[in-house]
This record gives sequence, C-alpha cells and structure tokens, in this order.
Amino acid sequence: QALHPLLDKLQAERFELDVDIANTLPKIVADPDMLVVLLSNLLENAYKYSAEKKYIKLSVYCEGQTLTFAVSDHGIGLSPSDCQKVFDGFYRVKTEAQHNTQGCGLGLNIAKYIVENHQGSISASSELGQGTTFTVKLPLHQGATT
Repeated sequence: QALHPLLDKLQAERFELDVDIANTLPKIVADPDMLVVLLSNLLENAYKYSAEKKYIKLSVYCEGQTLTFAVSDHGIGLSPSDCQKVFDGFYRVKTEAQHNTQGCGLGLNIAKYIVENHQGSISASSELGQGTTFTVKLPLHQGATT
C-alpha cells in the first residue's frame, strides 16, 4: 500500500512496469517500513532517469541463501565509475538530464544505508544509453518469522 502513490504516478505517466516476483519467497528478518523506503527510492530513481524509454522492471527472487531485488530501467545509463559513486551521499551524475531532474543525491545513499543495516549489499550495473539495474541482496536467516 505504501508504494501505491508512486505506482499511480508511473501509471499516469504511461510507464510500463514489469513486475516479476517469484511465486514462493521465504520470510526474512527485516524492517518492512525500511524495505518500502528502499524500493521507493530505487523505483523513483528509475522513474527520474528513464528518459523517453518509459520502462521499469522489478524482480524479486531467491538465490541460495539470498533474497534479491532488482530494479532495471532503459534510461540514460551510468559510466563504470558512476556505478560506484552513485551510492555516495550528495553525488549526482554529471549529465544534461541532471539539469531537468530534481534531487539532491541522497536517495541511493539512503538505499545503501538501509541495505547495509540489513547485512545486505547493493550494486549498480549499467551501460551508457542502455539503462541501469540496481541489485539488492539480503541474507536469509534460518527461522526467520518476519
């Protein structure tokens, strides 16, 4: 429910949102409110930098002892050096799209903080002009109930 305003905005802007969530997912030990903030930040980032290619894919699946979230877009993309720096606080990629995009460079830094506080990892893979995928990996804990 907390994601509905953002999902409504994507629909109003005629974005294609491709959601691929595995049929069975294990429970994890996590703060559900923080996971909503995490997903909101990743989806909002994909929305901001998608350019004319209004496509976002959200995948959620389990790999071994890891729950993985991946948010992909077909937007402006990132250079290899920017893939590392985008998680730094107040960092913004230097592009013309930046001038038309609101933000202060904290969304991905907050996402990284949330992921690391859940003992997970976050990474970006990208190709300039082809889009970006942000991948979050959270560990599964034996006997998790939330």
